[in-house]
Amino acid sequence: MKKTVALLVTMLMVVSSLTLFAETREISGTVVDAKTGAPLINANVIIQGEMAGAATNVDGKFSFTFDVKGNITLVVNYMGYKKKVINLTPSSRMVNLAIEMEPDVFQGEQVVVTGIASKRSKSRSEVAVSRVNAVKYTEEASYDDISSLLNGKVAGVQVKSVSGNVGGGIRFDMRSNAGLNGNGQPLVIVDGVRISTASITGWGVGGQDMSALADLNPDDIESIDILKGPAGAASYGTDGSNGVIIITTKRGKTGTGTGKPVAITYKSVFGYNTQSYKYTEDDFVSYKDINAVFRNGAIRENSISAYGGGNFVKYYIGLSSRGEDGLMYNNTFKRTSLRANIDAYPSEKLTLSASTNFVFGENQRPNNDNNIFGFLGNTILLPIPYLFTDSASVFGLETVARNNRFVGGLNVQYKPIKNLEINGKAGLDDSDIRDDKTFPTNLYYSFYPHGSRNIWNRMYRRFNYEANVSYSYEPVKGLKINSIFGVQALDTKWRTFYIQKKDFLTELVTNIGAGATLEDADEGFGHSRQAGIFTSHQFAYNDQYFATVMLRKDYASSIGEKAPSIYYPSASVAVRLDKYDFFPKFFSIMKLRASYGESGQLPGTVAGIPLLWQAEQSGWGAGATLANIGNEKIEPERVKEYEVGFDAEFLGNYSVEFSYYRQVAQNSIISFRNAPSTGLTASSVPFNVGEAKGWGLEALLNGRPVNTRNFTVDFTLTSSWQDNEVVDLGGAQPIFDGFDLNVFKEGLPKYAFYTYKVNGALFNEDGTYAGPDVDTARSYIGTPIPKYKGSFSLDFKIFKRLKIRALCDWAMGQSVFNNTRVFAIYLGEAYGFGANDKRYLQLKDMLGYADNYEDIDALQPGTDAYKDAANEFAKLDHRWDANFVEPADFFKLREVSVSYGITGLLKKLYSNLPISDLTIGASGMNLLTFTKYSGADPEVNFDGSRGMSRGQDFLTLMHPKVYNVWLKITL
Repeated sequence: MKKTVALLVTMLMVVSSLTLFAETREISGTVVDAKTGAPLINANVIIQGEMAGAATNVDGKFSFTFDVKGNITLVVNYMGYKKKVINLTPSSRMVNLAIEMEPDVFQGEQVVVTGIASKRSKSRSEVAVSRVNAVKYTEEASYDDISSLLNGKVAGVQVKSVSGNVGGGIRFDMRSNAGLNGNGQPLVIVDGVRISTASITGWGVGGQDMSALADLNPDDIESIDILKGPAGAASYGTDGSNGVIIITTKRGKTGTGTGKPVAITYKSVFGYNTQSYKYTEDDFVSYKDINAVFRNGAIRENSISAYGGGNFVKYYIGLSSRGEDGLMYNNTFKRTSLRANIDAYPSEKLTLSASTNFVFGENQRPNNDNNIFGFLGNTILLPIPYLFTDSASVFGLETVARNNRFVGGLNVQYKPIKNLEINGKAGLDDSDIRDDKTFPTNLYYSFYPHGSRNIWNRMYRRFNYEANVSYSYEPVKGLKINSIFGVQALDTKWRTFYIQKKDFLTELVTNIGAGATLEDADEGFGHSRQAGIFTSHQFAYNDQYFATVMLRKDYASSIGEKAPSIYYPSASVAVRLDKYDFFPKFFSIMKLRASYGESGQLPGTVAGIPLLWQAEQSGWGAGATLANIGNEKIEPERVKEYEVGFDAEFLGNYSVEFSYYRQVAQNSIISFRNAPSTGLTASSVPFNVGEAKGWGLEALLNGRPVNTRNFTVDFTLTSSWQDNEVVDLGGAQPIFDGFDLNVFKEGLPKYAFYTYKVNGALFNEDGTYAGPDVDTARSYIGTPIPKYKGSFSLDFKIFKRLKIRALCDWAMGQSVFNNTRVFAIYLGEAYGFGANDKRYLQLKDMLGYADNYEDIDALQPGTDAYKDAANEFAKLDHRWDANFVEPADFFKLREVSVSYGITGLLKKLYSNLPISDLTIGASGMNLLTFTKYSGADPEVNFDGSRGMSRGQDFLTLMHPKVYNVWLKITL
């Protein structure tokens, strides 16, 4: 009997313990700001190491259930706040938890990308990493592309579209860009896929190109990490010398904060682009005709997205359709984007992540810039409009590119044992662009009196692969090491084809086969391969001292066969001074850091091939000619960077980031012409002989001076200064752009304006004007790249729901060549119509050369007034470019946005309304500009976004003012 009772008691104890071991518990609570008590909406609350959790709703509340098997750790994350960790035992109260979160002004808790396979929180990173929380901005305003999203938000980085064309070319200026080779642009990686950032010209429209980055939908982006130079980007190998942009798109979440398994958001945007600068008679005589070519270009965008997930699968799906008309006719941009991101967890050890994006686009570009078929050329070049091309013909000319693109990646993460992680990645960027240009037969065009059709097609495909193994270990107490070994490979192919035919019988038949005359046709093909192996080792001692060392070896098909092996090292250290007892306690973070890294820029695709032949037709049949002469010893340009700085958070509400860097480019590739005696028909051979250097400072200050429950004020101030110098061209002559103005010359900054300066007027013996006094040698006139850049933003949050944001930015130390004014003076005079420039005409009257204005009398030669007029007239002589290189410092009110969440009000009126969030808003871009530049816009460039011609304004479309209103509903 006693044995039976004992057995029953034992069984009851086992059953009770099993029940306790797997008890389903509700976990709920409220997440609020620790200082104000305001609820935090959409904070993520998860159980560490598990796929269970929820997001907070509009009242900051969350709730979910979990099978509690023992002690658990609750982790709470919210953008702009420090991570909260709560340890719970089975006996702990798990409902109605009151969780208070401290503001994280420095964002030190955010885990940022510090290398190709490395991540660290900002408070521990040894390199300067800038993060842009895209969600914060896209929830409060509407952005058309990544340039408007990033502009003015990162110290040391300038990103802008180079004209007012919607869908136009985008250019990054990262730090001092010390290297002489490549296009000066950073790598861009989206969810682990290295995407094309090409600016595509297709059929020329005078200078402007199309940006592959315009395919990115800003509303799909979660965050953007920016590594600004080789010190941080060395692990990415060759092509990383201009930095790396790492874009992470939105993904699914465990818990939606809506009380439903799926959160569905619909957003609708309406707006317009309008003229940002009104021309007056002081600009051009034909100002009324110029202003007449602009319009209010409509903007309409509709998007819907859904996200959700559970313990085994999380997903995000977004569909958007954007149509945008530029501020000038014949300029439209359309983008339809479908994104699907899925994360699956087949087991606790295995994670599968897929990212896919399909884009269908259409881009119609206007003919402007260096062009006689466009609106600006026909209203500015001469005082009488449309003498080159009739207005109906300008309207009728079409240049339309259609784009199909897929960007997708698959990531596999496997953790077979504790602290060991195996990662594999594969990505694809596949696009097909067709650009059609049509001169209608029923309209007249110079060179094409009977019409013309032109088709250009580009197929592009890039695969990227990556595999790495990382292991974390602690050989001695307090010393934590993470060692990574990995390999990366890229395989890129592209093919182009074009055909041009003219002389069509009727405008009713535009098929290219109907053209009577074949002008030209050809095709091109390219294939490049790159690979690298790397190892990285991160050290952390007592969470106070940090260091990383890395070494990478690179291979590439464009490197000469006889070139030496290519290695890129990097090393970085950091120390947290705030961990010392002696350090002032009002600093919650004070980190000193220093880093060094090397990267490079590859030679041209065929630069390492000694002799490259091409087919050529002749009167005696087909043959072969030399297309390119390469160098078997050619290697990448090498760029080295040293960086030192500090990061600090103090008084709980303020943070500072400061960096000084110095870059040195060596083995820069310079081409030397072959002597005629060699008998080689190609003109030049590349050699590694150049050198350049750059240096600069950058700083960022964040603050929250006011933080109450009903009123919050945040500000951000960025400031940066940079300079650079071409040190050595290996004995080569200065390298000029195609328009003989921008130069690479020893002793000058890159892209410097270098030409003949006009000092004033010369006079005859009788005191009359004798022409300009011009230097006999070229001299430095200015630089198109600003030396100083800065921005300031203010964010207000009022009564929890009203948000107001303003951003202004400025640039100093830059110049712009006003070639538009050059030709407005020159062509009218040359054609006998008179210059299209009021001041030039007035000066001619003063000097007695003309009688354009009745109220202006000729001045007496020899008088001070005559001399002043003559000196000013000499400075408007169109033959000398230096006269029109102008200071172009500017200050812009870049953004203003207002948004208001009306969910609470609606729920008071309709308690059963199935809406978790309803927000309305309005925003404006490029609202005010103050500048020294006399032209319409100091931020344009007529030759697109990739050429050596920089800071040149020639009939280039200004950036528009942009106004948007929008509505966002979440169910």
